[in-house]
Amino acid sequence: DVTIPSGVTLTILAGVEVLFQANSDDQSAGDRTSDSELRVGGGTLIAAGTAEAPVILASSDSEAKPGDWGGIRVYSRGNVTFSHVEMRDDGYGLSAGEYQDLGNLDISNSHFHNTTAGIYAYYMAGDFSVRDTLFDITTDGWEVRINRGATSIDFSNNTLLKVGQVYFYGPHGGAPVTVNNNDFGGGRLQIQDTSGDIEVIGNVFEGITHDWALQVLNSGTSEKRNWTVSDNVLTNVVYGARIHETSQNADPALLFSNNVITTTDGAGLQLSGWTDAEIVNNT
Repeated sequence: DVTIPSGVTLTILAGVEVLFQANSDDQSAGDRTSDSELRVGGGTLIAAGTAEAPVILASSDSEAKPGDWGGIRVYSRGNVTFSHVEMRDDGYGLSAGEYQDLGNLDISNSHFHNTTAGIYAYYMAGDFSVRDTLFDITTDGWEVRINRGATSIDFSNNTLLKVGQVYFYGPHGGAPVTVNNNDFGGGRLQIQDTSGDIEVIGNVFEGITHDWALQVLNSGTSEKRNWTVSDNVLTNVVYGARIHETSQNADPALLFSNNVITTTDGAGLQLSGWTDAEIVNNT
């Protein structure tokens, strides 16, 4: 294992390939005592690749498989910045599993593949930004899951290749959520219990055979906010979009416009709890 403690920044330069010893941990420590791990324990990890020379984080095995090494575990408000990074062959992805373990996360132009997990954080403390990134996860679980926290969320211009889920639950009070121009493929999106403004614009969903393709759900907040769900394409999905609002003492506004929804069996759109909703130019 390699640990980056508080106050320390590790920068991996363009073109560097970091190979983690497959199915081995000489320290018998960390979350997986039999696997190598990169642990960001309050410090900062910067992997600064380029399009011509990406940073590669991978297994040492020439016939690598998912789970050959553990992954990147972040704790004590560690920070991670990826640009042009290929991360593969790991077991749990980039993960922060306890209260405010993850500080700021900024990922762009990267690729997660040959892995069983993507990005997970429980009650992150800072900003979340993932852009122009490809997720090719080997299971149908989650590609991205932020379970409470985050002072802002930006998930834009990404591509999901498998049937999975992107889930943002309970960002900090007033935190804006932006989910724009992603190709979800057969994956689903759920945004839940946020008191900030929400934008879901220009996304594509296709071939989802169970549950709603797109869900935006909220309850219990008194904050004024605006939700915009526009220019999305949902094709051959069993259920389309579910937009659910149950706030008290608030006057939220919804614009649902220019969306194209084609279902195979169930409802295309389900709205509940709205007093100020504009539904225009959808097919």
